[in-house]
Amino acid sequence: RRAEGVEILGDFPFMVTLDSADVWSRGRDFILDASVGTPPDAFSETGQEWGLPPYRWDEARKNDFEWLRMRARRSANLYDGFRVDHLVGFYRTYVRPLDGREPYFMPAEEREQRALGETVMQIMIETGADVSVEDLGTVPDFVRESIARIGVPGYKVLRWEPATPAQYPPLSVAMTGTHD
Repeated sequence: RRAEGVEILGDFPFMVTLDSADVWSRGRDFILDASVGTPPDAFSETGQEWGLPPYRWDEARKNDFEWLRMRARRSANLYDGFRVDHLVGFYRTYVRPLDGREPYFMPAEEREQRALGETVMQIMIETGADVSVEDLGTVPDFVRESIARIGVPGYKVLRWEPATPAQYPPLSVAMTGTHD
């Protein structure tokens, strides 16, 4: 990392697994009878169910997002910059109750979603690391507008974009492929 001109970039995963040390030690920060996923879209008519426990955003607010702040600082200590995985989930999480109730977005209203996402993004930015965000897939326009306004680059995958690289926003990360 100390070599001149070399930077190490890492990943900031959106969620952690149900059996992780984080969930065991901070269970109050997670909804343990639900799973994170995605709503139905062009790739899946039933959406996706990831088997990962959603955050309790009300608890995160009560403790000033302590756990996310610790994770962000740790990532900044490990890497010069990091990619925030599944950005849209930090604005609005798609929650699938395990008891069969209807899935829902949390928070439910766009105003609250924007406020939550911008708070989380500010936590990431405050670390001083170079932060970029994975904003691929079905992402509401207000999320992309939000990250552009606060100055965080989103992703452009060459083979998925109708525009040419010369037409990409100056604040973006272009690539030929992704893990998705």
